[in-house]
Amino acid sequence: MKRFGLIGKTLGHSWSKSFWTQRFQELELKDHFYEHYELNSIEELPELLKAKDILGLNVTVPYKEAVIPFLEELDESAEAIGAVNFIDLRDGKRKGYNFDWIGFQQSIRPFFEPIHERCLILGTGGSAKAVAFAMKSLGAQVMHVSRDPKPDQLGYDQLNEHVFRAFKMIVNCTPVGMHPKTEAMPPLSLEHLTPEHFVVDLIYNPKKTLLLSKSKEKGAMILNGEDMLRLQALAAMDLLGIG
Repeated sequence: MKRFGLIGKTLGHSWSKSFWTQRFQELELKDHFYEHYELNSIEELPELLKAKDILGLNVTVPYKEAVIPFLEELDESAEAIGAVNFIDLRDGKRKGYNFDWIGFQQSIRPFFEPIHERCLILGTGGSAKAVAFAMKSLGAQVMHVSRDPKPDQLGYDQLNEHVFRAFKMIVNCTPVGMHPKTEAMPPLSLEHLTPEHFVVDLIYNPKKTLLLSKSKEKGAMILNGEDMLRLQALAAMDLLGIG
């Protein structure tokens, strides 16, 4: 039996199990199984890693950065980003990869235009770091927005008309607005959004968050995180040789 899975704190919203399971069925990999592993603390990870038949683990919030000390090796992108979203456990090794940036880059590429080359990233966690890496790989400038901003970041209260005029792309990398708290959204005013703006929300449940709904009302182009999630999963499967 070959097992794979997802680690995180609360996984009821995730479709990873259904996506991977469907792929196993399509390829008739009857000895492959995928499970969700909810960890109350990252300190529970070593016990899970003792299982000899677990060959790979996806990593989601809040553990994309916290897993790193438990790994033996990082690939170049994971090391550069400072976050991991997949652990390869084959051959008894623990190597961390980051496919989030690949999934994000591929998902936005059909819509990305020169006008979007300055990007506001809402959040500072592992997903935000992967998005920043992807945007910089496209030649874009990025600015992180945080509730508790550092000197090189912006606070939500600083997002005025001048900032919206300068940054025509906005990416929400926070969980605010995710099921079941779908009536929430990041604390920014959208009065200065225009049809020139491109608003991306990495949340995929619901498919259209309150942030995306209100952005669309302003005429902005919108995109959720569904394609990013699918594409990063396919990248992990390619690594594992699962076509």
